[in-house]
Amino acid sequence: MRYLPVAFAYLFALAVTGPLAFFAVQILAGPHGGLLPRSLEGPVLALGWLAVLLLPAWVAYRVWRRVPRRPPRP
Repeated sequence: MRYLPVAFAYLFALAVTGPLAFFAVQILAGPHGGLLPRSLEGPVLALGWLAVLLLPAWVAYRVWRRVPRRPPRP
């Protein structure tokens, strides 16, 4: 029964992280951002993708470790 809370945590973290990373990258390195030099636009984009891919996985791992394997007996 660990899969349900882990999947919920992953999807929730993805739903929060995705838009935040998208807007942060668009503001910093987007086509009209202009806040960064051109040489840093690629690394900012890569870090945005890493945040979207790794942060929800890390949250799901933390939930996986915290949820007990078997429910307590009545």
